[in-house]
Amino acid sequence: MNSKNKKKVITIKDIAKEAGVCIGTVSKFFNDRSVVSEKLSAQIQKVITKHNYRINVSASSLRGKITKMIGVIIPDSSSLHFSFVIKEIEKLANQFGYSVLICNSENNFNTELEYINVLKSRNIDGLIIIPSEENIRILERLDLEKTPVVLINRIIKNSNVDSINIDTYNILLEVIDYLVSLKHKKIAFIIRETHLIQSMERLRGYKDGLKKNKITINKEFIIDEQEVSLESGYKSMVKILNLDDKPTAVIVYNDTLAIGAIKAIKDYNFKVPDDFSIVGFDNSFVDGYLEPTLTSLDFPKEEIASKAFSLLLARMNGDKSLPKDIIVPSSLVIRNSTGENMKID
Repeated sequence: MNSKNKKKVITIKDIAKEAGVCIGTVSKFFNDRSVVSEKLSAQIQKVITKHNYRINVSASSLRGKITKMIGVIIPDSSSLHFSFVIKEIEKLANQFGYSVLICNSENNFNTELEYINVLKSRNIDGLIIIPSEENIRILERLDLEKTPVVLINRIIKNSNVDSINIDTYNILLEVIDYLVSLKHKKIAFIIRETHLIQSMERLRGYKDGLKKNKITINKEFIIDEQEVSLESGYKSMVKILNLDDKPTAVIVYNDTLAIGAIKAIKDYNFKVPDDFSIVGFDNSFVDGYLEPTLTSLDFPKEEIASKAFSLLLARMNGDKSLPKDIIVPSSLVIRNSTGENMKID
């Protein structure tokens, strides 16, 4: 084989030279990005991406009994935003030489416990989990000194682990204000998982938003859905459509349920947003392709994945600081499924 055709093997030294930094800075970048400035991190990342560089896992493992594997447990692999979060975590993990073992619990607590045993047997270096229940038992099977854990979108009291959550309370206040500005006073809420703290916060934001705008809470307007599916969203919306006193706007727990709700509205010969304004939650990539396009509360997937992996990486590299509870702000992405209420309440 002609030596000219051989692809040069890129080393950390090459990355440092091209990025204009010292080798030590590149090493710190791989071990704990948080100690490297954003400017230098961007320079190093640009070179890594250009050359599709991956660190040498076997050489790194010589430093100690590490496997360069992390586990990720999610409750529903069909969820659009969870799938995106996994994709981002995998991308970040690969950049640092980690393999990712993905487990789908299908919202089953016992399945999650079984997966933790499986992941323990694989000697994972860390775990990112979105558990189906906020139950401390999910962590009791792990030696948190040896296997750090980061929770996403869940709060387990007294868990002593890092967590990343959305500021769902304040964003619900914002969406109520937005709908009221469109002259909506009858606002329904299709919610689920009301036993989870995040869902409780959404419901609290909804109720406080109504109170703030001097709107009486109508219990019939709160639909507690047990499943996340297009069919469930459809059925929940049918319940609303069968009410004698119908709302003019509906906030829906996530985009999947919202899409099902819109289908029900159309099947019953109503229109969105003329008859019902609809607000989803996720800001999924499909929202801009629906008819009408879906107004949705953003689930900042990339930021959540980045912060979760950075926290886990720091712990795997020996960070012993107190657990961090990071709250990520959300935002309302306005599209065509919401409009001014033209009816007289």
